[in-house]
Amino acid sequence: MGKIVCAVAIALSIPLLSLLPIQFASLNVPGWSFSAGLFATSAEAWSNPHGSYDATTGLCAACHRAHSASGPAIMAASNVRNLCDSCHQGYQGSDYDVEGGTIRNGGANSPSISGGFSAAGVTSEHLIDTSGNPLRVPGGASSSTTLTCVSCHNPHGSSNYRLFRQTVTWNGLNASVPNFTATLSNRLATETVVYQTGSIDACDACHSDYSQRVGGSYSAGFRHKVGVTISASNTPGSLPLEQQSPANRIVCLTCHNAHSTKVTNTANGGRQGFSTALKRYTDSGMCSGCHFNQW
Repeated sequence: MGKIVCAVAIALSIPLLSLLPIQFASLNVPGWSFSAGLFATSAEAWSNPHGSYDATTGLCAACHRAHSASGPAIMAASNVRNLCDSCHQGYQGSDYDVEGGTIRNGGANSPSISGGFSAAGVTSEHLIDTSGNPLRVPGGASSSTTLTCVSCHNPHGSSNYRLFRQTVTWNGLNASVPNFTATLSNRLATETVVYQTGSIDACDACHSDYSQRVGGSYSAGFRHKVGVTISASNTPGSLPLEQQSPANRIVCLTCHNAHSTKVTNTANGGRQGFSTALKRYTDSGMCSGCHFNQW
């Protein structure tokens, strides 16, 4: 019943919005600014309309239509990816272009730490919106369930970094991700992300074998340890480490991007023809990032 009341309130408070395409520059919601590609309040910039709603919010209409929806869950687009792209592609409503893999910072574009799904030159990516054939999940259970943006991110809010879900329920899973945190700096220059805690839990939700040193339910063999601390003399330059309790910990995101990569495998590296596996560096370049003094 509450959902029906909310939908009616939206329709009354934002006249004719349900008849229009998503155009956030002209969306007038009291207390919120959609100008210059930003969702903002005086207290919290560029992090909404994804959560922290009050009882009379009109922000539901940013993504939903009560009587003229184009997709399931009364979405204003035909599917989840198209809905997310209505803001997160080409800076139409957000400074984060997840398709292009860039961030708009003070009028310039800088690379995202995660990569872009449809950027030119992408060699491997997380396969979202791919249905039909079973999706092979390295170190996890294969599935015919379609992976979407909301498999990992909660559009209605999360205390985790980048709205990452606190519980991942895709593919029949019920994996807890309680405390994935990071700090951001240089917001209006080249955004710098420093992972702090919990990123292994985020990856482990689906790739559960890879947090183990050896063996597992879906794959075999020995693996590089994660969650281990390396000495200051071996810090890997631009490769990111987690920095809280304790500092300088190797995690999955040290070597792999979350969304995609543009690196290639070369014949000299012996990996030509193999997947680039979302790697941050070409061939085995991540190895020398930490092990440069062990040749």
